[in-house]
Amino acid sequence: MGTAARQVVRFFDELLPAVIKQRARAFGETQGALTIIVEGVGSWTVTFGDATSPAAVIDEADTEADCIAVWAKEPFAALLHADSPPPLPSEVGPIAVLGEIKLLAHLGALLGAPACGGLLSPRLAEVLTAV
Repeated sequence: MGTAARQVVRFFDELLPAVIKQRARAFGETQGALTIIVEGVGSWTVTFGDATSPAAVIDEADTEADCIAVWAKEPFAALLHADSPPPLPSEVGPIAVLGEIKLLAHLGALLGAPACGGLLSPRLAEVLTAV
């Protein structure tokens, strides 16, 4: 597995669950399921609501999710770097989004820089809230 793929997996397996735990109240204010597919890496489903649920972030696509977003590997990984040159917005957005796009904005708000305590680059939050 290459560096970009490892960064994406780490985001979904470690960083996102940590943010959800930190921001449990904000996570619980939204309801719905968001599936994110990162081509060549994997797919994850975030089910908003109960931050303590084992289903808050799972390592599989829910084809019945309220929103499904598809990203290419390198652009998604670029959003996770604070130290790389900022990519153009057209280079990092999702390839496709189906369903309730507002769930991406809710995830972006959850990942906002002050809320994450430096765990993440603010770029992902910026792109998600702008979609």
